[in-house]
Amino acid sequence: MGEQFFDEIVDNFFEELGSGYRGAYKRGQLFWTPVFYNKEHLELWRPKNYDNTKTYASEFIQTSSTSDAFNRQIPLYAPKLEINEEFVVVTAKRRPVILIAPVPGRIDI
Repeated sequence: MGEQFFDEIVDNFFEELGSGYRGAYKRGQLFWTPVFYNKEHLELWRPKNYDNTKTYASEFIQTSSTSDAFNRQIPLYAPKLEINEEFVVVTAKRRPVILIAPVPGRIDI
């Protein structure tokens, strides 16, 4: 058979999507999406500077997990954060994905 290029194999399956392709989701369409993954060790985005009430934060720092993680004494109102919540640090990269779906079954009338 020899060596072949990808477009030689899939040429018959290519379909032009047209100008409205962004709103049309079709099987085999290529998209870019963020793929999130956590770091190996839990890291949190914690407030660095508060106002006098300690309910509004203006600056944040990235820190390792602390003893009071998910068990804060005072909630934040801006940005909103309950006492049992944390801003967890995650990393993301844009990755290509292909839309796949089963072929719809035939509808009997």
